[in-house]
Amino acid sequence: MKYLQVQHPVVDNPHNLWKSTRPKQHEVQRAEIKARLITFILQTNAMKFNKSEVSATCKLCGSDDETREHLLGSCSALSQIREENLTRLKAILSNDNIFTTITQDSGMLIQIILDCTHSSLKDHVILSRDQETDIERWSQAYCERLITHRAQIISSK
Repeated sequence: MKYLQVQHPVVDNPHNLWKSTRPKQHEVQRAEIKARLITFILQTNAMKFNKSEVSATCKLCGSDDETREHLLGSCSALSQIREENLTRLKAILSNDNIFTTITQDSGMLIQIILDCTHSSLKDHVILSRDQETDIERWSQAYCERLITHRAQIISSK
């Protein structure tokens, strides 16, 4: 949960993940996919909690443990989707220097994807409310594409 900024006050103040989601079925589904990804047990954690033998290795590329960070930022099997979607993030930020700063720091990129309102970003990136909403919507679509593509690859093996 290190990537999730808890809103204060907690009551009557929904997180940006839900604030940015319009009441449309596909948008709610995207938000749900992202919420699950934030809290989801990937291969690395499944290995720790499963009584049977489960490998932590990414089922897509086979080169690293399947962590949230690996899936979102470095899995070679998802690089084309990542590149296609980062162009949209660059357009939202509308500042090449900020985009470069974010994409050169994998931790910052993962943080922007999972929760662009997190206080750890405030020293590096100042976002307008509209940018926060647009980034949240973009990241929900991005997470949906990654998870869908992951499922397709795994089911075809």
